[in-house]
Parts: sequence; structure tokens; C-alpha cells
Amino acid sequence: MGGLAKRLKTLAVAASLGALLVAWAVFGSPAAGARKSSAALSGSHQLTCPSQGWLVPANHNPLAASVLVPDGARAVLLCRYYGDRHRPTAGQLAGSAWIKRHSYTRRLTAEFDRLEPVPHRRYRGCGPHSDGQVDAIFEYREMPDDVVTASLLWRCHWVSNHRLRQSFWLSTALSRQLLRATER
Repeated sequence: MGGLAKRLKTLAVAASLGALLVAWAVFGSPAAGARKSSAALSGSHQLTCPSQGWLVPANHNPLAASVLVPDGARAVLLCRYYGDRHRPTAGQLAGSAWIKRHSYTRRLTAEFDRLEPVPHRRYRGCGPHSDGQVDAIFEYREMPDDVVTASLLWRCHWVSNHRLRQSFWLSTALSRQLLRATER
């Protein structure tokens, strides 16, 4: 009887793991992307930075197809990740800041929207190495979050929300501001 009980216990564990995998597939990985806390269901939520830069969520904000950062954000989460120059920590979270001050969020939105567009196919001067990236996740009350990535490539820094068909040069002042805000 001991062998049968052991097999039944193994089957029960396997069934539990299978149910967990199905839930993970349906509802998403608890480690993937920026998540909203349980308070999100009540209308007030706080995002968290993913531990790795490639796990940042996709941009589903419909207004982001016409402007880098739409007006009206009520908060912004800044997530800074190490670049490939920082081995072995490349891609890992280096610092973050959750900013709910409306004046700061409004000013940051305006600064992003004033950036100069990168002329088509002008990435030739960029170096192959990266000093990292800063992802700015703008939170809105009535629409999906807007995700903007500031890539810190060697010799050129650019910004994209991955919805516009255009990238923008990251100004030195805005680059410093993002780095300063995400220092640990």
C-alpha cells in the first residue's frame, strides 16, 4: 500500500502544478511585466518595475499612436536598467521612482513631447554598447498606461513609446533628470 499512496501523492502534486501552469497561462506570470496591485481593482493602484528590462509591458494606450506621451497622466513610474557595459548585471533593475506629484508628471509629459524627432535612418552614429535604459510608465485614470523607453546607447540617446512610427532624441537635461530620479 505504501507504493500506491506515494503514487497518489505524486499525482496530486502534478495536478496542482498543472492547475498552477494553466492559471499562469490564462492570467499571466506573476513575474512578467509591471503589475498592478490588488488595489488596482478598487481604482487606485501602484505599478511595480519588472526585475528585468525586457519584461516591461507593451504600450496599449490608443492615444500613444499620435503623441509620445498623452496629457492627463496622474502618476509615472520610472524604471532604470543596467546596460551591457555593466556586466554581469546587464538588463537588471538599477533603480526606480514612483512619482505621483501632478506638477512633476505634467512637466515630464511636456518635456517628452518637446523632444526632437530622429530623422529616418539616423542611427548610424550610435555605438554598439548600451549604458542601459529608463522606462517611464505613465498611469492614467481612464485609459491604459503609456510606456516610454529612453535607450541610453553609447554616443546617442533616443526615446520611443513603440506606438509612434517615430523615435526622438533624448535631451541631455531630460536624460540627467531621469537618471537622477532613479538613483537608489
